[in-house]
Amino acid sequence: MSLIPAKLVGKSVVALGTADMGTRRPAEECFSVIGAYLDAGGAFLDTAHCYAAWVPGGEGVSEETVGAYLRLSGARDEIFIATKGGHPGFGSYMRPDRYLSPEILGQDFAQSLERLAMDSVDLYYAHRDAASIPVDEIIDVLAEFVAAGRTTYIGASNWPLARIQAANAYATSVGKPGFSFWQNQWSLGVPSWKETEDPTTRTNSPAEALWASENGVALSPFSATSNGFFASGGEAGAGFDSPTNRARLEVADAIADEEGATAGDVAIAYLTNQPGAVFPIIGTLDAARAVEAIAGARLRLSESQLRRLEVLA
Repeated sequence: MSLIPAKLVGKSVVALGTADMGTRRPAEECFSVIGAYLDAGGAFLDTAHCYAAWVPGGEGVSEETVGAYLRLSGARDEIFIATKGGHPGFGSYMRPDRYLSPEILGQDFAQSLERLAMDSVDLYYAHRDAASIPVDEIIDVLAEFVAAGRTTYIGASNWPLARIQAANAYATSVGKPGFSFWQNQWSLGVPSWKETEDPTTRTNSPAEALWASENGVALSPFSATSNGFFASGGEAGAGFDSPTNRARLEVADAIADEEGATAGDVAIAYLTNQPGAVFPIIGTLDAARAVEAIAGARLRLSESQLRRLEVLA
């Protein structure tokens, strides 16, 4: 199976994250953001079962907003849709301990499809890992979704490399589909925080990115512009405000001047010029920012420019 899904051939590799759509901004306003993104050449919408449960009454609203847009636009067949299930509980989002068990994944997926008003999605992720659940159980249920025509691809979000390797080794051994997408945090910015047990604090390393490219796994990194640090001139993304990232921002500004682009463009291009298939996710409610990210993905950087961007203060 190609690393570039058929729906994305000839389209931008930038995915549009929809976590706050329908909550931080009304659905009707979000429709204009999605429309501008699609008009600029995008075709990949990313949502999840737990979005936006951090907002009172927000659980499921992201998926419902995406589904409503697709019904109104009639564009379902042209758009690559990804959603996720199997996430631990937080706040009012109540979950069982075995949130990645086959029965919970099945319930999550059925509810996501109902919210989206779809019979299937293009990509379905296990949203978090759970070391207490054997990888064979997880692959078995995800493979059932593929066999039933409910998804074409399966992916892992916020999973460590070792568990993905184990899952894909099992899948190969029994002739079932393995993970072909991996969604972790990754960007030009070096996190200024210490990694904890929370998997969202992990960032893909260059070695992991190389492994993915060599093993047929596409990357779909979130926080692709370091929470807006590079797109805002360092005014946003406080978690990335460090001497190293200030130095990288200076280089990004210089390369942007050379290429007639912006530092935000360069940050996206840093990812899309890596080996393998990389689909950076832009979580924005600003139509102009979504369009700018697509322009950045078209920017071709030289090997020398890529190495310059990796400066360490």
